[in-house]
Amino acid sequence: MTKITYLLGAGSSYNACPIWNLQAKAMVSLGQQELTKHYIENISKNNPPTDWLSKEAQKYITTDKQKILKEILHFGKKAQEFNTIDTYARKLFLQEKNKELELLKMSVSVFFDLWENYNKQLNFYPRSNSSDKSDKSWDKIDQRYIALFSIFLEKKNENLLLNDDINFITWNYDLQLESTYNLFANDSSDPDFNLIDAVFPFLEKSNTNLNNKVFHLNGHRGFALSRSEKPMVLRNNETIENYWKLHEKLYSNLKTGTQTFNHHIKYGWEHNIESEWFKQIGMILKQSDILIIIGYSFPLFNRKIDQFLFSHLHPNKIKEIVYQDPYSDEEKILNLFKYPDRYKNKIKLLKEVDQFHIPHSHFIDLPKATPFIIR
Repeated sequence: MTKITYLLGAGSSYNACPIWNLQAKAMVSLGQQELTKHYIENISKNNPPTDWLSKEAQKYITTDKQKILKEILHFGKKAQEFNTIDTYARKLFLQEKNKELELLKMSVSVFFDLWENYNKQLNFYPRSNSSDKSDKSWDKIDQRYIALFSIFLEKKNENLLLNDDINFITWNYDLQLESTYNLFANDSSDPDFNLIDAVFPFLEKSNTNLNNKVFHLNGHRGFALSRSEKPMVLRNNETIENYWKLHEKLYSNLKTGTQTFNHHIKYGWEHNIESEWFKQIGMILKQSDILIIIGYSFPLFNRKIDQFLFSHLHPNKIKEIVYQDPYSDEEKILNLFKYPDRYKNKIKLLKEVDQFHIPHSHFIDLPKATPFIIR
């Protein structure tokens, strides 16, 4: 069977999540909207602060919820200044500003929790605000994931499992892949991601018995780690009110060190590429017949990790490298190889992004059905 690996960038979630500068704008919009709403509902209907980051406004920010929203606003502004939140995170990492970096990680995780679960309720960044001027609303799950999983999921021993020959490596914080699996496997709109990990493994683990189907290179939303190193799922319990109630001490716990986001939002350049986790990623790429890159721009600060990934593509094994992106460029890929001529004729560029690419060879490799003979 053909072994297929998908490498996903922000553009793969374009229809469901704001990407790049839109993420920064949405973070700012969320912080301003919700802090102003709290002020009007609880303090005064008149003259709410126009700058929630000003010294004067801080006397109105007293609860953990408000403090988290202020941090989301703050880091949204920094993302606008530095073009992306990842770039600003890189700055903090290089300056060893670890406490601020962890606040950033908390803000990113909570922002995507709120976005993927409550955006329709909060409506803090309508799609019409984005540069494409689309009248289409944001998808809860990008429909392209749903179409892809309808092909790749299989029923085995009463479990719904991803085809053995399919793997995902993603730079995205979102849980679009995991939520898509839940859509097919369960009826619950409040997925328990720990249970999902048992059959659709995506959490980073330190042991040698890794069986991940998804590898999040920058980590992902939805989890924090307690002092006892027990993962805590940030549950999305139906309403935004319940979400905040369940996590009412999140900011305080982060400050006291009883909870941390450092394990679950973990940038590629923070990883030890000698770890078992990265060795498993390397093995998957080494065994890949086809690599499909979707919506990834190859930013320079990820270059070290990207070179690691592409160094594991065996020139005699890899048959095709598909780059699916409106701005796909062969040179971005060739520049990652030590010997680019070995791969040049294997690269295929796709500008059309309405559906995720599925190689024709996957359908050729499918077991043939027993012919039905009419007698």
